Amino acid sequence: MRYLVAPTAYKGTLSPTQAAQVIAATLDGEVDLCPIADGGTGWLEVWAYHFPDAQRHAVEAHDALLQPRRVEWLHLPSGAAVIESAQAIGLHLLARESLAPLQASSQGVGEMLRAAAAHPDTRALWLGLGGVATTDAGAGALHALGFRLFDAAGNRIFEDAPLLEVPPAPRGELQGGGTFDIASRLLALHAIEQPPTDPLHGKPLTLCADV
Repeated sequence: MRYLVAPTAYKGTLSPTQAAQVIAATLDGEVDLCPIADGGTGWLEVWAYHFPDAQRHAVEAHDALLQPRRVEWLHLPSGAAVIESAQAIGLHLLARESLAPLQASSQGVGEMLRAAAAHPDTRALWLGLGGVATTDAGAGALHALGFRLFDAAGNRIFEDAPLLEVPPAPRGELQGGGTFDIASRLLALHAIEQPPTDPLHGKPLTLCADV
């Protein structure tokens, strides 16, 4: 008997790869492991599992309550940068009594995108959006990327209290020189039902294709 073991994370208990290994240990026969993720917690881990030659890059970012933390993004051999929002602003990072959805910020995601986009070999940005503790519709992330945001009355958001200690760069210009075009290279993924299109190769993006 041959088994295909393809679990996602067991929220709050096991990561995708841990779940796959635990399930495989109970089976008697040939086992193929294919941990999966839908853009939430475990997104980065799954890509690292399937692409062991991918390079990890550490970066400083802020969590949902704007506390600094060390996070990672993954650089695939194809040039795609894999970013997991939950690494910075994940719901699992906060204690229940600390949850503050109306005050929480997605700034950390923008900081991760900014770092990955600045890498000279980055050709695409694959952003997993799930498992986060924020409800700001990405306003904090956009602010971190240098976007100017306005409310319904035309007033600047973040004008008097910018989230970044260093002023965000205008119109996508990187501080220190150079430019990047995030919009054309960004593929945001969450609760995937149909395989998304790989923007680098123009074909469906799948894992476990050879199992």
